[in-house]
Amino acid sequence: MFQLASVSKPIGATLIARLVGEKRLRWDDPIVRYLPDFALADSWVTRHVTIADMYSHRSGLPDHAGDDLEEIGYSRAQIIQRLRLQKLSDFRTEYDYTNYGMTAAAEAAATAIGQPWEDASRDLLYRPAGMTSTTSRRDEYLAAANRAVPHVRHKDGRWSADFVQPTDGASPAAGVASNVADLSRWMRLQLNGGTLDGVRLVDEAALARTHVPNIVAKPLPGGYADRHSHYGFGWAVNVDTLGQVRWSHGGAFALGASTSVNLVPSQGLGFVILTNGFPIGLSESMAETFLELVFLDAPSRDWFAVYSEIFESVLYPVVDTDYTTPPPDAVPPRPLAAYTGTYEHAYFGSAEVVIGADGNLVVVMGPARRPFPLGHYSGDTFWYMPPGEFGVAPSAATFTLDEFGRAWLALEGFSGKETDHGPFARRARPEKCEGRVVRSCLPR
Repeated sequence: MFQLASVSKPIGATLIARLVGEKRLRWDDPIVRYLPDFALADSWVTRHVTIADMYSHRSGLPDHAGDDLEEIGYSRAQIIQRLRLQKLSDFRTEYDYTNYGMTAAAEAAATAIGQPWEDASRDLLYRPAGMTSTTSRRDEYLAAANRAVPHVRHKDGRWSADFVQPTDGASPAAGVASNVADLSRWMRLQLNGGTLDGVRLVDEAALARTHVPNIVAKPLPGGYADRHSHYGFGWAVNVDTLGQVRWSHGGAFALGASTSVNLVPSQGLGFVILTNGFPIGLSESMAETFLELVFLDAPSRDWFAVYSEIFESVLYPVVDTDYTTPPPDAVPPRPLAAYTGTYEHAYFGSAEVVIGADGNLVVVMGPARRPFPLGHYSGDTFWYMPPGEFGVAPSAATFTLDEFGRAWLALEGFSGKETDHGPFARRARPEKCEGRVVRSCLPR
C-alpha cells in the first residue's frame, strides 16, 4: 500500500461522478448549498463557486491555499473556514492548484449525502469496486501490514525514512492510500465508462464529464512549451504528441511519494506508477518512456534527464541567501527578551516567541504548538527551517521593532516576501523599566 498523494484527486472525482449520476447532487451545485457557512474573500464568488469550480482549480484561490495551515496543526474544518482570508484571483479564468479548495467541494458532497467523505469513499467506491486495499484514512494506511515507507532524498544524496506525510486534512485531494491491484480495477472502471466486471457502478455520462477540459492549466514541461495542459474534474486532460487524448494525474510529497496515472482511452490502455520516494521525476519519466515504447517502439529522448532537471529546479531552488552562515559584517542581535511575546496574524493565528531551554529563540505556532527554533543571521534577522513540504531551504525570520514597543515578525514562507499575508504583529505588552511602567524596554 502506497500513499497516492494527488492521484487521490481523480479517485475522488469518480465518487462525485457516482453521486451526480444518482442525482444526489450536481457538479454545478454551489458549495454554500451544502456548507452555508462557507465563504471566500468575495461575496459574489462565495455565492456562485461550485463543486465543479473547485474540482477544476478555477475558484480564484491561490496555489496550494491552506496547505501551510495544515503544517501547523489546523484541522480540515478550520482550514476551510480560513480560506475566506485568502486573496482571490479572477474567478473561473485562472488556474491555481488547491488541495483545500477541492476538499471543500468534497465536504459539500459528503454533507449532501449525510456521510463523512472517508466513509462514503469506502462504501460507494472502494468496496463496490473490489478495492480491498484502498483507504482514505491515514491511520489505516499506517496500520497496513504491507506498507511502503516514504523516503526522503537529502541534498547530499542520502535517502532516509524520516517522515510520513499527514494526509487526513486534505484526504479527498491527497489522502488516498492504495496498491496497484486496486488501482488497476479503478482504471478499468474509468476505461469502461463506469462499469466493472459487467456491473455499472458509475453513470457513464456523469463519469465522462470528469474527462472534459474545463480550463487551461499551464504549458507542459519537457519540450512541450508550445502545448497547453488542460484540467477537467480531478484529471489533466490533454492531446499528446501522437494526437491521442490522455487522461492523467501525478502526485508528490516532498516527504516521500511520487505517483503517476495515465489512461489512453482510445487504446483501452491504463497504467499507474507508485513510488515511496522523494519526487525526482522518476514516475513521470517512466510514464513517458512506457508510452513511447508502446506507440513508437523506442523512447524519443532520455525522459529521466528531462524530468530530473525540472524537479531539481522546483524542489532545490537556487537560494539567494544562505541564512545559516552569518555575513562577515554580521550585527549582533538585541537582547533576546526584546523579541519575545505573542504575535498575532489574521490567517495563521498566534505565534509565540520564547527563549528555549538552550537559550535561543523559538517560534511556537498553530494549534499543534509546533516549535521552530531560530538561528541568528544578522541584526534582527534570524533563520528557521519551514515545515514539511515547505522545508526545502532555511528561510528568514525577520523582526521589526520600534521605540514604542511595537514589533512585527515576518516568516519567509509563512509571511513576508513569498506570500501576500503580511507579518505577524506583537500584542502590546506593558513592561517595567527602572520602576516605570512603559510600553517597552527596547534600547532606542
